[in-house]
Amino acid sequence: MELQAKEALNFQITLLILSVVCGVLAFASCGALLPIIFVPVVLQIVFGIIAALAVRDGRPYQYPFNFRLFQ
Repeated sequence: MELQAKEALNFQITLLILSVVCGVLAFASCGALLPIIFVPVVLQIVFGIIAALAVRDGRPYQYPFNFRLFQ
């Protein structure tokens, strides 16, 4: 259970970094890349549901594209 909590925290930190990068890109492009700010939101919803279903079934889940800051 503790391992899954660390994995989820690492994923949220990864999404925070991605959100900042997407926001900077959208701002730097004067709004041309504005839809890119929705990418982290979609990733959070999709992978959050997948992880919840996996953990509910008793299987450990590792998020893809995750910076593992906490081991």
